[in-house]
Amino acid sequence: MMSSNGIQCIFDHISSHVEPRLIAGDHHANSGIYPMHSFTTIKANTYPARHAAIHTGYRGRLAPTPSGALHMGHAATFRTAFNRAKEAQGTLILRIEDIDLDRCSAASGISILDDLRWLGLNWDEGPDIGGPVAPYRQSECTGYYISIMQLLAEAGAVYPCPLSRTDIQNHPECTQSRFGEWMVIPSMRPSELRDPHHSIPFNPHGSINWRFRVPSPKTMSFRDNIAGSQSYAAGIDFGDFLVWRKDGTPAYELAVVADDIRMGITEVVRGADLLLSTCRQLMIYEALHQNPPSFAHCPLILDAQGKRLAKSLGSETIRSFRERGILPSQYWNDVDAALRQSTESQPSDTQTPER
Repeated sequence: MMSSNGIQCIFDHISSHVEPRLIAGDHHANSGIYPMHSFTTIKANTYPARHAAIHTGYRGRLAPTPSGALHMGHAATFRTAFNRAKEAQGTLILRIEDIDLDRCSAASGISILDDLRWLGLNWDEGPDIGGPVAPYRQSECTGYYISIMQLLAEAGAVYPCPLSRTDIQNHPECTQSRFGEWMVIPSMRPSELRDPHHSIPFNPHGSINWRFRVPSPKTMSFRDNIAGSQSYAAGIDFGDFLVWRKDGTPAYELAVVADDIRMGITEVVRGADLLLSTCRQLMIYEALHQNPPSFAHCPLILDAQGKRLAKSLGSETIRSFRERGILPSQYWNDVDAALRQSTESQPSDTQTPER
């Protein structure tokens, strides 16, 4: 278990390098949404109160990735996030999720902000207008993510994993989840790391992937504000998942949890393809001894082949509609029509594999 002084030093680092801070709240060991893990958790009463950002009221977020232009699926989900924040008379944050520097570009970021404004979707805090929980770009938060990883490593919640994707697929004990993910299960961990109380100091520059230690068997359940009751089983639906990449960058699951904590997000609105990711992220919240936000996963818009819209598939962009002279009101009519058609039969394989 990490000492109180050790946690104090890490939060001093966070406070001095990233403008605020972990959210204060009612840090119970079990929120009632999911049971406790087998590994050691960090005691909440060791959090220095002066580093806690006190947020009140609803706080939602738009979190685009500037790896290409937005499409209709983004528009539908972002409109839902905008409307839920407005109905709650809350605050909407724009956060640019640009940790993948090889795929992301400044030009895409500028285009995204322009498309959002054209759609009539505005925000209260963001990289263009500032706010109390800056920075609003993930690429500016590396020091903060390292600090969070140090907390998780000292709690024994994460471990360095030498297995490549090929190693995982070829491992005699590896099986695929029902969503097609090749899973790392407890017996595949390095022998010296199978003890959940054994921890290794985190090295962000060690050229090795780090994975979250998922207890198995374990069922993760939560109530989604749109999709309803959800339940996923470790060892069947997912295994140990990436939290830090060997190139020295945080994985998606870690970065979004760290940012949502720091920004005091109270509800995460996103597409239904990320329902499985929510289970992984709830485990990180639990390991950090933080209460999670609520979640609202929106139905997906599907293409003519029944596949979800995606940048990688060349789905038609908002920009292309604009260039054809389509007005925002016309575009929203098209979005509504596409949603009605798509929600009649959502596919069973919409979950996003490990990112």
